[in-house]
Parts: sequence; structure tokens; C-alpha cells
Amino acid sequence: MTDHGTAAATHGGGGGHATVRTYIQVAIALAIITGLEVATLYVPGIPNPVLVVSLLVMSAVKFYLVVGFFMHLKYDHGIMRALFVGPLLIAVAIIAAVILLGNKVKGTFTCVANSLPQTSTSTATSAAC
Repeated sequence: MTDHGTAAATHGGGGGHATVRTYIQVAIALAIITGLEVATLYVPGIPNPVLVVSLLVMSAVKFYLVVGFFMHLKYDHGIMRALFVGPLLIAVAIIAAVILLGNKVKGTFTCVANSLPQTSTSTATSAAC
């Protein structure tokens, strides 16, 4: 009878898998971070930039834990990590570019709408361009 740990360590060239105890610890950490995220939303007086940054950091930590342990990326060969992280970085860059472009275009349309003649039924805002 072969040892399951040895078989897992040699399967697929990876470094094996975590123990059940590790999975439970990661699940507890995920639950705690999720609780912190929810609690952060109810703390009065946190400036929006601080709130957004703290939520993004907590989400990134949760992402790392889920991908690293539950998707076994932490124990895979380096090339597998590169095949995952490379397209992920490209996707993040594309999403950031679309968001920035959308904000730029939105501002342009607002300025164009403000330069149009006003009618009594017009709903254009009077924001400065």
C-alpha cells in the first residue's frame, strides 16, 4: 500500500497538497477577512479612498488564499503559476484601462451635454467642464 502523501507529492510534478488542517485554517482566515470586510462597511467616518483601498487589499488577500490553497496553485510548478499570473495581470491592466477610458469619455460627454442649448425639458447637469 502506497502512502497518499508521497503519491500526491509526485503527481503532476507539483509539491503535493496541503493537509486538512491547513484547509481548515485557510477557511477560518477567509471567514475572518470576510467579516472584517463587512464590518468595515459599517464603520462611520472612514473616507472613501481609505475604504476602497482597505477592501481591495482584503479582497486581494482572500484571492491569494483561494487561488493558492484551494486551487493548489501554491503547490504547482512555477510554469503553471506563470500561466495563471501572466493573463491575470493582462486582464487587470485591460480592466483598469477601460475604467480610466470610461471616466475620460464620461467627462467628455458631460462637457458636450453642458454646451448644448438648454430647453425647458432638458435634464443636462450644470457641472463644470
